[in-house]
Amino acid sequence: AASAAGHADELAARGRAHERHLEHLARDLLAGASPEVLLASCQRAGWQPPVSLTAVLLPAVQARPVYRALDPSTLVLDDLPDATGVLLVPDADRARLLRQLADRTAVVGPARPWARASASY
Repeated sequence: AASAAGHADELAARGRAHERHLEHLARDLLAGASPEVLLASCQRAGWQPPVSLTAVLLPAVQARPVYRALDPSTLVLDDLPDATGVLLVPDADRARLLRQLADRTAVVGPARPWARASASY
């Protein structure tokens, strides 16, 4: 039982570390980091860059529920100082994304090349 619990703890710790790497990548993208920094963040996070990213701004409390309904490669930040959440949606079909967000208070930016996601924000 102790071995199983230890294994479960290790998996949980890895999951938290992976999530931290994804959040760090999202912050780098929004900050307009250099391509070298972005590629290093992608590698650490195990995240395959898409062609484009679309920023979605919405109340932070809605970020995780909406995130779960989108592409699993979507990046999410829900701890920004102004209680705003940001989703960076890969290769989004804009019309479909707008339909998915129709019942939410959200602002959808334009699609931009992934390394220039800050231009969608």
